[in-house]
Amino acid sequence: MKATVWTYDVWGNKRDGFEVNNRYKQGTYTLTSRTMNSDKALIRFAKRTMGIKPRVRVELDGDDRTVYVNHKSSGYPLGEIELE
Repeated sequence: MKATVWTYDVWGNKRDGFEVNNRYKQGTYTLTSRTMNSDKALIRFAKRTMGIKPRVRVELDGDDRTVYVNHKSSGYPLGEIELE
């Protein structure tokens, strides 16, 4: 399965809310079924491809086509993974 990874330019703050101003393509990758079937593996993939520091806790949201990656405690949008 192919995956296109995007990172965001974000405006705003936790109190007032966040708004995605723009998104930037980081690349297109081929995912293994092992990565797709494990949230832990998908989080590792997202951190590696989006340049997220290892200690940052993230959560995944979305559906079968798009996975949104957010900072767990603040809800800050970090990026998305589009699945093909």
